[in-house]
Amino acid sequence: MQDWPAARAHWSLMQLPPLDHHAEARRLHVAGHDQAALLVVEEGLRQHAAPDATRARLLALRADFHRQARQDWYAPLRSAALGALTGRAEDAPGLVAAIVSDLFVFGDVRDLAIQSGRGLRGEAVDPFIVGLSVAGLALTALPAADGGTAVIKAARRNQALSPALSAHISRQAQQVVRGGDSRALRRLMDDATALTDAMGVAPAQRVLRHVVHPDQLRHAAQFSRRPGGAYALHAGGAPLLRWLPTAHDAAHAAALQAARMGSAGLDHFLRHARVLGRANPALGLTKGIYKGHVPALLQQFLRQYAAFFLALAAAWLLLELAGLGLRLGARRAA
Repeated sequence: MQDWPAARAHWSLMQLPPLDHHAEARRLHVAGHDQAALLVVEEGLRQHAAPDATRARLLALRADFHRQARQDWYAPLRSAALGALTGRAEDAPGLVAAIVSDLFVFGDVRDLAIQSGRGLRGEAVDPFIVGLSVAGLALTALPAADGGTAVIKAARRNQALSPALSAHISRQAQQVVRGGDSRALRRLMDDATALTDAMGVAPAQRVLRHVVHPDQLRHAAQFSRRPGGAYALHAGGAPLLRWLPTAHDAAHAAALQAARMGSAGLDHFLRHARVLGRANPALGLTKGIYKGHVPALLQQFLRQYAAFFLALAAAWLLLELAGLGLRLGARRAA
């Protein structure tokens, strides 16, 4: 009976309809979240790898999104120019330009000049940007760190960093400026870059808004590399981020399965994560029998070792016959 709550929670999860990736992507596109829409389309294509009507519709939708983006040829140029000149990045072209400018030191000098100008005009200066720019100059020999610095600064400008994570990064940057160990800051930058590479700029920044500790960012970056992980982070939001560091690898795999039902599936999973996220042999065996995996495995095992079992059965039969003969002989002698 102790497995009943897990079985009931799993049964309820299986009653949820699979996510309609086409409809969800269109909804996000209409709302102006183009990168999130593409993320949903790519996840749908991953799940529908075999040629079918669903995959054809998703391919057509992706082609339509790309065609609309090409028609607005000025937008990427504007984003790239904005990223290079101000470091503000809301999409891939802007982030690439911001990263390139940081790789050639220009970005850090630019940001220091912008903040100095604000100070001279009596405007508010962002100490976070100043500290990260100075640390960026110290780390300029490490391209990966420069790229992560651009990602973090762009998120800060778009108000996509939580106060807790901003404070932690500031402390790490100050330590680097004073000549301290830079490994923790580099790790954080690497995780921010990995998350952005997996999700895209805007979806990753929406996740960064909820990150309050580097451990959360590290788990999010690792989770985003798994098949379906980028979409799950997009759909799960803050509750999934809080749960990730507390769970083991098998529970992460269960969350990815729940994400196939979209946000509703992840909401249900996280409400019942205590039972759905743990290993359950009875539930696993029941699912294996229901799906036909266990019978198929038994058939394959029996086919592969049929000769061995036949020989074993024959040897056993001979031993039984020999024993029977000895008992009959003993009775006759008596």
